[in-house]
Amino acid sequence: MTTPLREGLEHLTLLDLSDRELLLILRDVADGAGYALANDIATRLDLMGENPGRSVAVRLSWLVRYGAVEREHLRDAAGNIRYHRSGKVMTAQGWKLTELGVVIATGKLSKTQEKALEGMNDGSLLMATRWMAGRIASSNGTVGKLLDRQYRNGVGR
Repeated sequence: MTTPLREGLEHLTLLDLSDRELLLILRDVADGAGYALANDIATRLDLMGENPGRSVAVRLSWLVRYGAVEREHLRDAAGNIRYHRSGKVMTAQGWKLTELGVVIATGKLSKTQEKALEGMNDGSLLMATRWMAGRIASSNGTVGKLLDRQYRNGVGR
């Protein structure tokens, strides 16, 4: 049995757990095909509350909108994707990281980059923050939104 990341979370807001942390947990509990169930993620987090799996599914649904996660599609016996009468794809219970999700979850700074950031004085740090804000604003909707959410998570804590 694995140890939960944080003991007894009652909520799953952005301030409780960053998108990156949630993506890493999804990756850790995923099966061989890369899919994880919301209830398995909730168990790994030791998430409390009335319906912990639903709390996870809500967060993952936002990450689907941002392009970091995808839903598992229901398939027929021949392996073809099934559709609702409306034409919408039928989904199963699994959630999987997209290519962007893997990049967001596993991104790292090199030692040189870390050293450069740590060595900045207050004025340089302010300018670096200004540059980052511009980068967030000019990024495509998906990446910009995820960058903004990571910043809010860090500042909010």
